[in-house]
Parts: sequence; C-alpha cells; structure tokens
Amino acid sequence: MDKKVRVVLVGLGGYGQGYAAAALDHADDLGIELVGAVDPTPERCARADDVRSAVGRIAATVGDFFADGEADLAVIASPIQYHAPQTIAALDAGAHVLCEKPAAGTVQDARAMRDAADRAGLSVTIGYQWSFSDPVQRLRAQIAAGRFGAPKTLKVLAFWPRTAAYYGRSSWAGAIRAADGSWILDSPMNNATAHYLQNCFFVLGDGGRPLSVQAALARVNPIENCDTTLLRVRTASGADVVFLSTHAVPSNVGPIARYEFEHADVLCESPGDFRVRYHDGRIEEYGSPEITPAQKIAAVAAMIAGRSACDGAGLQSSARIGSGVPCTIGDAMAQTTVICGAHDSAPVVDAPSELVRTTRMGSDAASDLRWIEGLQTAMIACFDHGALPADLGLLPWLASGRPIDLSAYERYPGPTA
Repeated sequence: MDKKVRVVLVGLGGYGQGYAAAALDHADDLGIELVGAVDPTPERCARADDVRSAVGRIAATVGDFFADGEADLAVIASPIQYHAPQTIAALDAGAHVLCEKPAAGTVQDARAMRDAADRAGLSVTIGYQWSFSDPVQRLRAQIAAGRFGAPKTLKVLAFWPRTAAYYGRSSWAGAIRAADGSWILDSPMNNATAHYLQNCFFVLGDGGRPLSVQAALARVNPIENCDTTLLRVRTASGADVVFLSTHAVPSNVGPIARYEFEHADVLCESPGDFRVRYHDGRIEEYGSPEITPAQKIAAVAAMIAGRSACDGAGLQSSARIGSGVPCTIGDAMAQTTVICGAHDSAPVVDAPSELVRTTRMGSDAASDLRWIEGLQTAMIACFDHGALPADLGLLPWLASGRPIDLSAYERYPGPTA
C-alpha cells in the first residue's frame, strides 16, 4: 500500500469545514492521515471536537504545530490575509501546500509565496476548484491547440445576493485591510466569485496573462470595500475579459460564463456543464467543472505521493488527479494582479441613496438585503455587449476608472481615493 500523505488542516471555519469533513470521513479514500489542525478559534467549526479527538490538540498557529509536529501537506482555508504568512511558514517547515483561493491579498504577497516554494523545492496549489476539473483542463489544452480559433471576448455575469448576515459573519468580510494593516481586499471578485474570474485567465493559458484592467466599483452595504465589481481586462491573447459580479441585486443569476472564440462559443451556467457551441451548429458537451474539497485533497495528495488515481467514495469523478499541480501560484497570480489593478483603477462609489432598496428576506435585520435599483438590468446589458456601464451610457453615477497597465505590475500600493 502507498504511504499515506500526512495532512495538517489550517483554518477550520467557513470553507475549511469542508476540508475537515473530508479528512475526518474519507482519510483512507483520500490516501491521507490527518495529523494536525491549526485554528485560534476552532469553535467556529461544527466538527471541532471530532478534529480534536483525531489529532490530540488544535494548535493556535502554524508555527505552534510545526514546533513539534510534521506534515507532508498543509491545507490552508483561513481568511485571505493569512494565506501568504501561513503558506510560507508551512513551506519553511517542509510541507507542500494546498491553499484556498485567492492566492493572497496582493501581488507582492503571492510573489513571496512563490519565492518560498522555489526555495523549499515544494509545491503550492491554489484551490480554484474549476482548475482541478477534467472539463476545464481539456478546454485549456484545446484552446492552446487552436481548436476554437482565436479568442475574442470572455464574459462572466454573476448575481449573488448577500444579506447583512454575510457581512456580519467576520471582521474581514467586505474589508480592505485587517486591523494589523495586512491587505485583504475582500469583495465579490476576490472571494465569492473569484473562481469565475480566475478561470477566464486560466483557460487561455499563456494568453491569459493580463495586460491592463479598467474597473467600476460600487457598494450599497455598510462595508469598507465594494459589493459590486465590473471589470474589463485586456489579455496577452488580444481577447478582453469582461467580468460583472455583484451582491447588491434582488435576484440570483449564474454565474454565467460565455467565452467567445473565432469558430465557437464556450458556455457554462453554474451549477451546470461546460458545452461548446460551434458556429456551424455543432454542440460538444464537456461535463461539470464542479469539484469538492475532498477531490481537491485527493488530487494534491496523489501528486505528492506519485499516485495516478484515487478510488473510493466516488472521489475521483472529474478531478484531475495525479497529473501535476492543477493550479499553480503563477496561474492564480493573474486574478490577484487584476484585483490589485482594479483597486488602482477606480475608487469604490456609494450608490445614490434614492436608488437604495432594502428587502427583509427573513425574520430579523440580519436577513436584510440591500440592493441597487436598476443595477441588475444595466449589468445584463453590459454582459450582452461586453462593455462597462459608461460605454453604454448606463448608471451615470458609476464612472469607469482609468486603465491600469499590468504588463509589469509588481506591487499594490493601495486603493484609489
């Protein structure tokens, strides 16, 4: 039997609960042994007691665990501002890393993670789930081979309404910086819908390198950062990425991805399957890109152990297992670069008070949904035309920011005032 990969879980709350459940319930299927856990507030995890029973104690920091513990893989699902320091600490201690998205708060943090991995000779995988899937990996290879012709425009529309409870769940939700000054830049484009932005660059491969970004950023919630993000990104392929995402609308739509090429359109409405619609009428089905936390652990553990597959509990599914790092820091840095550039491009604009609406979705104020009248219709028009609102004469209160050159973007200096 192959040697099991020793895993330490870092961050047990939020999305980390999915990793905890996978490690507790499917360790044998995943080819892993859960040897440690790190979280200063483990009570936020519903299965904290089970984790403690499995590992003996839950350490407060990565350094505390590695002071007398060892692991082959650190699975990091902590808030954004901790991704870089915890990844670097785990690498320095001799562990590979699977870090949840986004890679880090800023370009300079992501670069520090990459440098640490290079020094240690270890891998860092960023947990963008679509990048792990066979449909997305196939699309990426076929785009590189020219199967669909030259890329023209890649568009994403995401309406994900979020109530007051969403922003009240933590001190970093909707924040630009943490109390200690570290960058977070939490927003739809850097958290809830970050996967769909990153995938636009990922499927283009080398051609997905962002060259410039222009943004329009808005908010209706009482937060520091934006809850509405509209971006136009020029890539090295010559194609534009138009990304439109908001939490400030009354209806849930998508995300809808439409990638337009010279000879075909690649389509996906999540949750759903990727399909290619050729201009001659042919349709080719690619399947679902959705991947679970268990499948992500299985893929990275198999890569570390040199296994080519992971059977049991239906975990293999469409995951890309045993074939190298599914999403490297280099892959993920395209999204991080664009986020930083977007904040350089435009200030966060408050929606006009006369357009602000509040709908109580439940029984108390925590269920209040604040939304912007007219935003949903305008964003749909922007999606249809591959444009920003100002290009179409829409949302006159929300101007487009200045284009930011990303071709040699190395450091995020701070948001536009």
